[in-house]
Amino acid sequence: MRILIILNIGRTAFELGHYCKKAFEEMGHSVATFLYNDTRFSRRFHVLSGLEGYAATRMLFSKIGYFRPDFIFIIKVDRLLCGTLNRIRQRFKIPVVQYWIDDPYYIDVSRKISPCCDIFFTNDENCIETHRQSGAGDVRLMSFGCEPALHNRLELNDEEKKYFGSEICFSGTLTQERLEVLEALAGFDIKIWAKKQYRVLCGNYRIEEKPVPQDSPVYSRLTGRDVWGLDMVKAFNASKIVLDIHTQDTPTMRDFEVPGCGGFLLSDHVRGLDKVFIPGKEIECFGSIDELKEKISHYLENEDERKQIADRGYIRAHRQYTYKERMKQVMDALNEAG
Repeated sequence: MRILIILNIGRTAFELGHYCKKAFEEMGHSVATFLYNDTRFSRRFHVLSGLEGYAATRMLFSKIGYFRPDFIFIIKVDRLLCGTLNRIRQRFKIPVVQYWIDDPYYIDVSRKISPCCDIFFTNDENCIETHRQSGAGDVRLMSFGCEPALHNRLELNDEEKKYFGSEICFSGTLTQERLEVLEALAGFDIKIWAKKQYRVLCGNYRIEEKPVPQDSPVYSRLTGRDVWGLDMVKAFNASKIVLDIHTQDTPTMRDFEVPGCGGFLLSDHVRGLDKVFIPGKEIECFGSIDELKEKISHYLENEDERKQIADRGYIRAHRQYTYKERMKQVMDALNEAG
């Protein structure tokens, strides 16, 4: 089949698009991508917003007409609204499939888009009914995964071990809540791969960034940079424990990438995580700061137990949760829909 993947601007969606493209190609399909960006100039010059949106849509329609895909696979493009999606379906007579990765945080946005897709995949099981009530016909759950060509075990040299290594690793955007948890761990050897600022959610999804105070007990543990791609894999491989602190009550990409790298994942409890990995067997979870400290101390002292859990998580991730397996879900859904 010929598949056109439409990507949103942003690092996460771009990386995820690469994983999905590679997976489809490994399955024998021909894949092209299109980056839908209608804000390149209008972010600074608002008067151009209508013109730029018109131009981006024209380029998209041209790409579809040239490539002639059998279906379109969209990865969380929130600016492709129902009017455009319906025009694509009517003009080209092909299914439109959306893979939405930001529920429930942006459910007010996604519920307006899902009714205009032939198949809508949400990352949050609890949002399925919301989408159905909003008028979506075929709504399914599809969480995240790992890409074995990247998310895997690595042999690091001494310099890499020193630079990336720590007993505890955290990688992600800082929020006030995350910072409070990390500050409680100041007594441990922790390395925080994040910029020296944290985000505060204001009204209407507006985000304000504030500097981490220099008197924060973990200020010196902040690297001042994010890690992506191979650097992130190296950080997970070089650390004894990789910590995940969720900002919403559903599994995220880190929950699959850490075990995929052979890392020991220690996560707070979120709904549905125990359905994909077994806590205490393939990953570990905590429910309070005191329990988090206790489990960190326990697993730092019990290396064999820690490695056994990481090994089982690694096997599960590579057996069931690769993006190739996820894209098989997409193809199965299309076949079922006829």
